[in-house]
Amino acid sequence: MFKLISLTGPTVLELLNRPSKKIKSPYVSDGILGKQTYTIHTPALNMGGQCIEGTKLICVKSNETSKTDYIAYAIKLEEENYENVNIGANPFIAEKIAKTAIQKNCIEYFKNFTFTKKPNSIKYRGDIYGELKGKTHIIEIKNVICATYDPKINLISPSEKFYDHSTPFSRSGIYPFGNKTQKWKDEKVVSSRSIRQIDEMIKIIKNDNDIIFTILFIVNRSDCNTFKPNWVSDPVYCNYLLKAKKAGVNLQAIKIHWDDKSCYYHSQLKIELDKW
Repeated sequence: MFKLISLTGPTVLELLNRPSKKIKSPYVSDGILGKQTYTIHTPALNMGGQCIEGTKLICVKSNETSKTDYIAYAIKLEEENYENVNIGANPFIAEKIAKTAIQKNCIEYFKNFTFTKKPNSIKYRGDIYGELKGKTHIIEIKNVICATYDPKINLISPSEKFYDHSTPFSRSGIYPFGNKTQKWKDEKVVSSRSIRQIDEMIKIIKNDNDIIFTILFIVNRSDCNTFKPNWVSDPVYCNYLLKAKKAGVNLQAIKIHWDDKSCYYHSQLKIELDKW
């Protein structure tokens, strides 16, 4: 494994309330250490039901201008019948993880990648721009924090769990997650923005052979063996991902390992696009 990010003075707090009773925002929680309570910036909200009261959060002190005392970077997930695992809980760090993994040549596909600024001639707003094999390369980062569950194992609250009936069962990181509260062409979806991005990529590729797009899925937990689009949560997105692959969009997925002090590049993950 290759270390990507080290946390400065990490502290483990137990989540008491979300939203906080002090700062009324869904992105702020109350946490406790000993008998002292603190406010915590929790940018990933409840992480698909994984970040709830009693969850242990790996945090770093906020800067002096922040309204919160700490900011959450990872959670410690403990579920009966499953491996205990730390999960990256800060979506804004996913881009830093991706850049560092590319810079350290962890990802075979991106070896010899040169970072650049966004070309003025390109309207598409991606997360990372660069040059690879003589072509402009645009990378879109997706932070993957949820995983599949074995249908043979009963759960207390299955409403936010996604059962994978593939046999034999092997845990997979999945994207997207959440409720279908948005619309794309009159169909309910989890994230219309993610679908619109793919739609734009496909249109651009058809007219410009000198641009390569990659969707890089950062599986921010080390208990998954593959990545799968979430057919249970959003089949519209999944079908668009199939279209993207067919159109020539490059799909990559990597596994990230967190301990209580750092995160590491673990390995490349196989991507399985078939419906499950």
